[in-house]
Amino acid sequence: MENGMRSASMKCGMLENIQAARALAALAVVAYHMKALPVGQYGVDIFFVISGFIMSYIAPKEGLAFFRKRVIRIVPVYWLSTIGVYLVAIFRPYWLNTTTASGIYLVKSLFFIPYIQENGHWGPLNLNGWTLECEMLFYLTISATLLLVRHRYATTLAGAGLAAVCLLLPFFNCPQIFFHMFRPIIIEFCFGILCFWIFEMEVIRSLPAWIWAITSMLSIISIPFIYGVCGVVDSSARVVAYGIPSFIFVASLLGMECQGLTARSKLIGRLGASSYSIYLLHPYIIGVTRKIFHIQDGSSIYVDFVSLIGVSGIVCIIGYGFYFYIERPLLSRIVTVLARGRISPVASS
Repeated sequence: MENGMRSASMKCGMLENIQAARALAALAVVAYHMKALPVGQYGVDIFFVISGFIMSYIAPKEGLAFFRKRVIRIVPVYWLSTIGVYLVAIFRPYWLNTTTASGIYLVKSLFFIPYIQENGHWGPLNLNGWTLECEMLFYLTISATLLLVRHRYATTLAGAGLAAVCLLLPFFNCPQIFFHMFRPIIIEFCFGILCFWIFEMEVIRSLPAWIWAITSMLSIISIPFIYGVCGVVDSSARVVAYGIPSFIFVASLLGMECQGLTARSKLIGRLGASSYSIYLLHPYIIGVTRKIFHIQDGSSIYVDFVSLIGVSGIVCIIGYGFYFYIERPLLSRIVTVLARGRISPVASS
C-alpha cells in the first residue's frame, strides 16, 4: 500500500478498518446495555484507543485551532441528546429510571462539569456523557501542550501527562472529583497514541496481513476469556483486561489496512460513521423500545434473542437516521457559517 494511499485514506476522514472498529465498539456497548454481552463495555475502551490515535494525527495539522474544532465536532450532538434527555425527564419521567430533571444538572451536563446526583451516582444527564468528560479533558490537555512543544509531539506529551496524574493520584488525599476526572481508563488514550507512532514509523508494514488478522481476532476473543477467569473488572484492572486487548486490536486493524486488507462494507461504514450518534442515543432508544413493546428479560432464550436482534436493529436505524438527517447536516451548517467568518472547516474524525 503506497504512502499516497495511506494519506488519501486519512484525508478522507477515516481508515476503513477504524470505521469498522467504531461500528464494533458501538454495537458492543449496545449489547452490554441490553445485558446480552457482559463484556460489551470494552467497546468504550476501543473508542478511547481510537481517539488517542486520531487525535495524534489531526492535532499537528489543526494546531491552535484544535480545541475549537473538537468542540464543534462533539458538542452540538451531545447538547441535543442531553437537552432531549432533560425534556423527557420533565414530560415523560416514567420512560427513564434514575434521571432527575434538574436545571443545575442540565447546565453542568452541558458544560462537562462532573457532579453527583441525589441517588449517589455521578452525572451527566446523558448516561454515556462521562466518556465525553474524559475526551474534553484530553482535548484541553492537548490544546495546552500545543503551546509548549512542537505540534507533532503535543498529543504524546498530553497523554503522558494525563497518565502520570492517573498513576500518582492514589498517593495523594484529593477530593473525590479528581479521582472521577482522572480515572485510569484515560491511560488508554496513550495506547491510541502508541498506535499512531507505530503506524507513522511503518513498523506494522513488516508483517503480512494474515498475521494481523489472526492477532485482531485473538485480541477480541481474549476479552471474554479474561472475563470468564477474572469476572467483572474496573478501574486500573480494566486498563489491563480491556485496554491492552483493545490496543492490540486497533493496531492489528491498522496493520491489515497497510497491507490492503480492509472492511469494504457500506453497512459497516455507515454504522462506523454513525457510531457517535448510536453511542449517545442507544440507552434511551433501548429503554423506550422495551417499554413500548413490553419486553421483559428472561422470558425465554428465543424471546431474548429476538428482542436483542430487533431492538439492536431499531437502535442502528434510529442512530443512523439521526446521524444522516441531523448530525451531519448540523455540523455541515455550523462549518459553513463559521467558514464565512474565516474559520476553516472542521476536520472529520
